[in-house]
Amino acid sequence: MPHWLSKRELKNLELTSDEQEFVDQQQLLVETRAPLMGRLMSEMKFKQTLTERLGVEKAFTACRQSLGVPQLDQLRKRRVLPVLQVAREQPEFTELWPGGEEFTHTPPTVVGRGDHETLRGISRSAFLSCLKDITVRGRSAVLLGEDWAAFDFEPHELAAFQDNPEFDPAVLKSDTAHFWTMEPANAPVLEEGFYLTGTYAHDFGHWIAELLPRLAAAKLAGLPSVPLLIDSRMPATHRQSLELFCPEHELIVLEHLSAVQVRRLWYSPNLAYRGFSPSNWSEAWESMLSCPAYFARAIRFLKSLAEEPLAPPTGKPRLFLARKPGQKKLLVNHRAIEQVAKEYDFEIVYPQDLTFLEQLRLVHHAKHIVAPDGSNGLLAYFAGRHTRVALLNHEHTRPLVALNGLFTELAGDLTLVTGPVDGPRQEEPFWNNYRIDEQGFKHFLRDWLKESRA
Repeated sequence: MPHWLSKRELKNLELTSDEQEFVDQQQLLVETRAPLMGRLMSEMKFKQTLTERLGVEKAFTACRQSLGVPQLDQLRKRRVLPVLQVAREQPEFTELWPGGEEFTHTPPTVVGRGDHETLRGISRSAFLSCLKDITVRGRSAVLLGEDWAAFDFEPHELAAFQDNPEFDPAVLKSDTAHFWTMEPANAPVLEEGFYLTGTYAHDFGHWIAELLPRLAAAKLAGLPSVPLLIDSRMPATHRQSLELFCPEHELIVLEHLSAVQVRRLWYSPNLAYRGFSPSNWSEAWESMLSCPAYFARAIRFLKSLAEEPLAPPTGKPRLFLARKPGQKKLLVNHRAIEQVAKEYDFEIVYPQDLTFLEQLRLVHHAKHIVAPDGSNGLLAYFAGRHTRVALLNHEHTRPLVALNGLFTELAGDLTLVTGPVDGPRQEEPFWNNYRIDEQGFKHFLRDWLKESRA
């Protein structure tokens, strides 16, 4: 295909009636899958199916008429570069640490069965750089420069697992060295901002584990008081966290999936490699590890920025961070387990009902935290020193080993309490529903709290 396919050239790529019928069928599948899989996931499958059946050019024609992504004016085939390479070439580049250090995450104490094992990783470079004339899109992790597309990877990471860059709203198709990117003809221009969006920026767990540590590293490296670029569908708690940690920064809201060109784009990478959407998450976990020492440094720095508002005590030393029904990875007998926790004087809290500051104050002053595994439990990164944390989970415990490495570095203590899968098994076992034995949970709390008193 040509290096650049404009809107005018696309007029010659009209779909036949049979092709249009096929596109309509696939679009119906997008709508059917979206509530379960999320639109980015279902639209990824839509793009992949169309490029395989119709070719790249006609698939782009179909995407322009079927996807709810604005400013799809042209298609370009771009070489893919690591952001680190582009960043090093800029006059304004500060490396916070070079990366390349080996580290391990050892398994936590597990009460019950599990498939946990020691995980090993290599730390990533942390830096702050100002990139010139970059086009970005809300909810996208791809940066578009003059003739390249860049995203957050280091060269050895690309082969870590089979990935799907088509999950990103800016990417139609990919191969090992190129992205076919869907782009605006003339994007609105912003003068300056720090890039704080991406494919998972709306998810609270990713926000806690990736976006906020990224912001912390940037500030440690000397980020000036430039605006922060965020997505319009970012939850209120995300914005509250920015108001808490960096009130000096203006927030610029990018319309959902819309593109802008930024003359001076400040950028820092994640502390862990995430890719886009692994084909097999179970095989990808070991490539998605944060270095404990650097992650803890970022979290401690964030806490130092909020030291005064976190100080007032809550009088609630025991917390059960509950998850509301209707979410994935359901603790099936959650009401019974919460009742057991109440019997041991745990305060049952639904964090999403509270402001971000209220959430952090609770975990900051708690001495014991119990939570079904999920984003709620990650709030415990902000707990005080020597806080004991217990997460409830099914018996697929390998993905949670990394949490132990991070909690240990933060001077916390982590235990996993596991139970069997309850209900249909999911394609990705991480999302299976499960049940915790009530009598076993009572015995665990009794012994766990007794150990703490001792």
